[in-house]
Amino acid sequence: MDVSERARRYLAATPPAVSGCGGDQTTHKVAFTLVKGFGLPPETAIVPMLEWNERCLPPWTHAQLMSKLRSASRAGLADGFLLGVPGTARISSAGNAVLRGDVRLFREESPRQPAPTNPAIAGSRVPSIGEQRRIAELRGLSPGIPILAANDGILRTGIWQSDPAYFLVGKGVTQARRLDGAPWKFRSGNEGKAWTIGPVDAFGIRFGLTTETERIIITEGLVSILEALEVLLRAEQQSPVLSQNAGLIAAYSAASRLTRREAQYLARRRVLIIADAGPAGLTAARAWRASIRHMGGRAVSALQFDEGDLGSALRESPRCPAQILEFLEP
Repeated sequence: MDVSERARRYLAATPPAVSGCGGDQTTHKVAFTLVKGFGLPPETAIVPMLEWNERCLPPWTHAQLMSKLRSASRAGLADGFLLGVPGTARISSAGNAVLRGDVRLFREESPRQPAPTNPAIAGSRVPSIGEQRRIAELRGLSPGIPILAANDGILRTGIWQSDPAYFLVGKGVTQARRLDGAPWKFRSGNEGKAWTIGPVDAFGIRFGLTTETERIIITEGLVSILEALEVLLRAEQQSPVLSQNAGLIAAYSAASRLTRREAQYLARRRVLIIADAGPAGLTAARAWRASIRHMGGRAVSALQFDEGDLGSALRESPRCPAQILEFLEP
């Protein structure tokens, strides 16, 4: 199979760009993947990109796509890092190449099928339109948020324990929730909204962490990555500048602990910890803040709601909370 066909099949499984839901970032990532990941010149890459563009809402013009492809081709990185060419770069969580020898934290792979060794996501897929709407309805989100999460590889759908489910997927952590909104019934006789599959080998799920990331929001609970994306969307609607160079981390639970390397990474950025109401959330926020400050971080603050969590705060108002907007200001 030639490289162009590989690229075409890759984009066939890539969700489209949606206006108002990070569509520009998504399209830049696709352009970067084609010209740097697959090593295609812009004049060749435009063919599979136009096919992918037919699903975008709204579609880009030919001139706009060529501009993004040519811009991506000027990045100072070796071509072909998705082809296994020796000496080229590896791709990170947001589509930016990481040169060999780089030990930056929170590195992930490019969009791909999840590893088949994980029983939860071996047969999972990108959510259908109906499933995207259902997830948005369950979480009180804008319709485009599930698309954005699926495009980044952190949201999948499938079957778990014989029930339709959606999965929050990160490196070293996977959690399932039922698409009908009902709780899981565990073998112990207890019930719970989230079913964690396998041992947890990560602090949580990450989104948008690149070399340019300047501000990071940390939330509690894996599913809160969706609400955190809603925060960025609302901020972007108010001013595109607010969501630029911002990243997200959804911790597995309040009991999660940062490693030394994670704390060092965060100490070099501005960090806002959003804690759920209650003593567990407060304890988690204090522990994470202390770990970051111990590594020299001084630009770290915490926000705790009087009641509920980030999701409930977003459902009470169509606007982005003022405290978060203040944090996102450049």
